[in-house]
Amino acid sequence: MNIFSIKNLLSKFYLALICLAMCNVLFPASDAQSKIDSLRQIYEQQDIDSLRYKSLRLYEKAVRRSDRVAALPLMKERVRLAQMVDNSDWVIKSLLTLGNNFMYLSEPDSARIVLDEAVVLSRKIGVLNLLSAGLNSSATLYQRENDYEHAIEAYHEVIVISDSLGDYVNQLVGYGNLSVILMEQGNYERALEHLLKTEDLYTDLLKKKDDSLAEFESFLTATFQNIAMCYSELGNIDLASSYFEKAKSFIPKIKDAYSSTYYSAFIKHGIVSIEIDKCIDRGNCNRTRWNELLEEAQESLNGFLEIEYERGIAMSLLDIGKVLNGIGDYRSAKDTLANVLNLSLQLNYKELVKDCYRALSDNAESLGSFRKANEYLKQWTLYRDSIRNEERDKFTQQKEIELETFQKENEILQLQVEAEAQSRRQAIQLFAFLILLISIIAGAYILYTRYKLKKEREIAAFERAVNQAMSRFVPMAFIRAIGREAITEVELGDQVEKEVTVVFTDIRDFTTISEGMEPAENFNFVKDYAARMGPIIEANGGFVNQYLGDGIMAIFERSPNDALNACIAMQKEIEDYNETLIAKGQKGIRVGMGMHTGPLIMGIIGDQIRRDATIISDTVNSASRIESTTKMYQHNILLSGASYDRLEGQGQYDLVLMGDIMVKGKTRSVEVYACLYEN
Repeated sequence: MNIFSIKNLLSKFYLALICLAMCNVLFPASDAQSKIDSLRQIYEQQDIDSLRYKSLRLYEKAVRRSDRVAALPLMKERVRLAQMVDNSDWVIKSLLTLGNNFMYLSEPDSARIVLDEAVVLSRKIGVLNLLSAGLNSSATLYQRENDYEHAIEAYHEVIVISDSLGDYVNQLVGYGNLSVILMEQGNYERALEHLLKTEDLYTDLLKKKDDSLAEFESFLTATFQNIAMCYSELGNIDLASSYFEKAKSFIPKIKDAYSSTYYSAFIKHGIVSIEIDKCIDRGNCNRTRWNELLEEAQESLNGFLEIEYERGIAMSLLDIGKVLNGIGDYRSAKDTLANVLNLSLQLNYKELVKDCYRALSDNAESLGSFRKANEYLKQWTLYRDSIRNEERDKFTQQKEIELETFQKENEILQLQVEAEAQSRRQAIQLFAFLILLISIIAGAYILYTRYKLKKEREIAAFERAVNQAMSRFVPMAFIRAIGREAITEVELGDQVEKEVTVVFTDIRDFTTISEGMEPAENFNFVKDYAARMGPIIEANGGFVNQYLGDGIMAIFERSPNDALNACIAMQKEIEDYNETLIAKGQKGIRVGMGMHTGPLIMGIIGDQIRRDATIISDTVNSASRIESTTKMYQHNILLSGASYDRLEGQGQYDLVLMGDIMVKGKTRSVEVYACLYEN
């Protein structure tokens, strides 16, 4: 049998790391790394801060799952971006992620600064769900620092807030963490009560199919693990084994690599420890069973070595020492236990030092060194008594806290009694004052109601004025099309898809015409032209989506008949307009018009600061391209085959098929018809 010393085991572990590094060089990157690379590229391509934050959050989360140290700069950048965007919720969430990561990396000072900032900001803006999460993390940090008074205070506030919000998940975490404090104080019976309540609450949430449990596997694993540990300390080995198995079943669901490895190794250690105690107490385990326990203890050790968890390494090596003692390899057991003792003393892990001295005593006795066995047994007794004294101190401290709480509650009760007596003395005075007060309140209510009604009317009038003013820039037909009745109701992302007819118009040779005008004359010319065309479009059931200088883009939602009628009416109006121009000594104009029917999306795009109404569709492009061919075919009105097919009463129009033509910018030919109305 080989000697399982720490030095040899660490050498094997580092050799495994070297092999893993060589595999990474020889073989392609894993799917996880490919995902990280893709998310990094997406993040680096973003120009808008809000989009950079969202993409960075996904990128940082993927990195964090594999390397928490590498994720730190990304988390700090998340906080900076959230502050730049001025989104308080994002700032708090980013701070909580950073603070929790500092805790994982055993940097309590940094974690405290960040978590305190998150809690203060949550209180300031009144976001209770984030305040609850921040208090939970802060309490966990207090707990790790053995500051039980502040930890208990924070957990109680978490439970109260979570109950008011119906946030049963955070309430469950609060109860679970309170039980851990009780375990650390040695009060396993009380801790078990809280843990079993936590399990019941979790079961109820499962029945409700609460989606918030989707990524809650780590906490549930820890809960079942702690229940097993309580049962083990209370001597109920069978139930302890059962709950260790239940905790083990959740490990495959844990996504975080560190947590998965930690719980897997810890649960294996717990199961092995129970089985070792059974074998020692009953003395009926054969060599095969001891060898099986040795393999399981080594698996637990490998897991703790992988995450460099020194306490876990010491616990697993103690298991290995006990197993070697059970097998009969006393020399190897002695070396292993000596290494465990040194490591436990360095870690100041008194509970493990105590168990190690007991195991060394048994080992020395097996080797026939009874004097050494007695020395180890004395050391075991000293540590056992020291731990008991510490537990008594903790118990005393807990009782002092309870006494202080009782005294405060008693003081509050006395104040309540005095307040009730004072209330009775003032009852007569208050009764006389009550009628006057009711009258004042009634009068104030009437005045307030009138004031409120007046303000509501003013607000309604203001909103009507705003809508009326804004409708000159964004057509009300567009607003109604996306399901809103007023522009003040519009939200970012509002959209609708429908089939419409799009019309584009353009004054031919406008550049040549405008060259002979002064800027003011040019502007007035375009203004007069648009003033004549706009009403015709609206009269035929359409609306102007955009004035494009000398061009117009209009949308007709009902049918292409409306669009074609509008085009013919506009051509007639242009004839009248030309007479006016000629009378002034100016040249008449010709206007090309193209129309196409098809689907498009109307909606609101932009960001939190700037928004715009827009239309996205190939239908718009097709209508524009068809209009651009009117000059080439010397016809003022052209329509696509899609518009022609949807016309009602085609015989009332003089339409001629121009054939299938390739429109600029299209890869497929488009069927085009000309309306033979001419200037």
